[in-house]
Amino acid sequence: MSLGIQKFENHIATHGSSKEIAGDFAFELFDTFGFPIDLTCLIASEKGLTVDMEGFKKGLEAQKNTFTSSGSSRNRKTGRN
Repeated sequence: MSLGIQKFENHIATHGSSKEIAGDFAFELFDTFGFPIDLTCLIASEKGLTVDMEGFKKGLEAQKNTFTSSGSSRNRKTGRN
């Protein structure tokens, strides 16, 4: 979790003029570092920022689609291709 906070702080420092956390970055924090989206939103709010939730949801949906399509070629009973 502390690595996620570090990444968040670094992102703010390097994107200081932006008032919105990009959805793809919020998704990266969630997916790579296990950083909950509600915590991202809370910290952003405390700093006067918003989070692009539509962008976050697109990343989440893309991941679900990738996971679903990668498993679709497997035999559901045996788990084999």
